[in-house]
Amino acid sequence: MATTSQRWHMLGVCPRQVPGHLAYLTAQTALGWISTMAAIALPLFPLWADAAAKLEVALLRAGMVAAPPPSRPTIAAWRAMTHALTSIPVAAIGTLAWVVLVACGGLVVQAPYRAVTDQPVVGGASGPTGPVAALVASALALAVLAVVAWLAAAAARVASDIATRTLWSREDLLRGHIDELAHRQALREEAAAAERVRLERTLHDGAQLHLAATAMHLGMIELAAGKVDDPAAKSQLLEHLDAAREENERALDDVRSVATGLRPEPPASLSSALTELVYGLPVSGTADIDLPTLSAEAESALLLIAKEAVTNALRHSGCSSVTIAARRSADQIALTVRDDGAGGVDPDRGTGVRGMRARARSLGGEVAIISPEGGPTTVRATIPYPTSGMERS
Repeated sequence: MATTSQRWHMLGVCPRQVPGHLAYLTAQTALGWISTMAAIALPLFPLWADAAAKLEVALLRAGMVAAPPPSRPTIAAWRAMTHALTSIPVAAIGTLAWVVLVACGGLVVQAPYRAVTDQPVVGGASGPTGPVAALVASALALAVLAVVAWLAAAAARVASDIATRTLWSREDLLRGHIDELAHRQALREEAAAAERVRLERTLHDGAQLHLAATAMHLGMIELAAGKVDDPAAKSQLLEHLDAAREENERALDDVRSVATGLRPEPPASLSSALTELVYGLPVSGTADIDLPTLSAEAESALLLIAKEAVTNALRHSGCSSVTIAARRSADQIALTVRDDGAGGVDPDRGTGVRGMRARARSLGGEVAIISPEGGPTTVRATIPYPTSGMERS
């Protein structure tokens, strides 16, 4: 049995979404009428189409209607002009909707006053008067107001879908989904690492302590066994105690082994790891690193970003030198990897680039790539400093 929320979802618009949809339709109406005027003044139309497309992207990413695609579109001129043309009928629909909404709203507001002053509620001088007429007119106006508001919201939802399909190419949508998946993967890796640490602590603070306590109790039992008078019973008791102690030691060793394996080996400091990375390269390398102590998560993410940037440079650019700089600057940590290769890196393509950005975003930072044709290529990752739990305890 579908819930009320599911039924509304099947119709396209939930009641709580109507205000946002109407606000979007209002903006679309304004854009549509300006597009109409720009289409009449034909030379201005391409310029306005580009501006309207950028405004449309901003409206969609504001989330007034629905969750926008995760990536920004690469807007071609024909896509921008197509969007501007499709906004013209939307403007007509929006204008009609608002005329009806304002008229119905005005009737609801004025009907009680007209009833009290014995003026015709509707229909001019010969229209009905009195409280009954006012009540009926107000009820009908409210019903029309609700229906038209929902229809206008549904029209806004359809308009947003058309705008999305017009401005975002299939490649844009796929790139956005890949970026989102890379970000989720980075979050999953962080969650898995945190869970391993939690399990290690549970084993260390729980099972390992209980086994150690068991060994103490076995020692106490051995002391008490020394007071047994029967030699045969005493010998048998001590044999069982020795066997229990050996089993307890094996279990304790197993728990220690598992707990140690859950937590990865703590890496060297980020400064030393980056320095080793630079001077271990098959090309000339330079390091300029001055960093404070960061959390293990931050150091791991920045090191992986640096390794990915260096790997991309060696694999694709044909570079002869790589420079890594990492410093704290006021309220942020900046990591820069620069190579003298061929350049031409597309900052919006490639799983390596998306992985670097996902790791930086997981720390509240970002990655910028500057790579003109002919080089050089500069990858700059910045994360905030300090953040909650940034420094090691």
